Amino acid sequence: MIFIHVIIAVLSLFTASLTAYRPTKGKLIFTYIMTVGTLISGVSLMVLESAAAAKVCISGGVYLVGVISLILIARRKIAAALLY
Repeated sequence: MIFIHVIIAVLSLFTASLTAYRPTKGKLIFTYIMTVGTLISGVSLMVLESAAAAKVCISGGVYLVGVISLILIARRKIAAALLY
């Protein structure tokens, strides 16, 4: 289960990075889906394997800050492209 979670998280960060670099609405939606998938797999991992909640919350928080930052960059680029 941890292997699947890590793969989803790494792919999510990779997708978010690509989306921030060359944003499109389709990539942005896919980034949202991957982010939700990471969160769902993380919560299920915490419940099923009784991981320490403090460690999971810190790691999840760092992950979310990074992905949300990349999403905001992509959204601003898309909004700026629509203005011109």
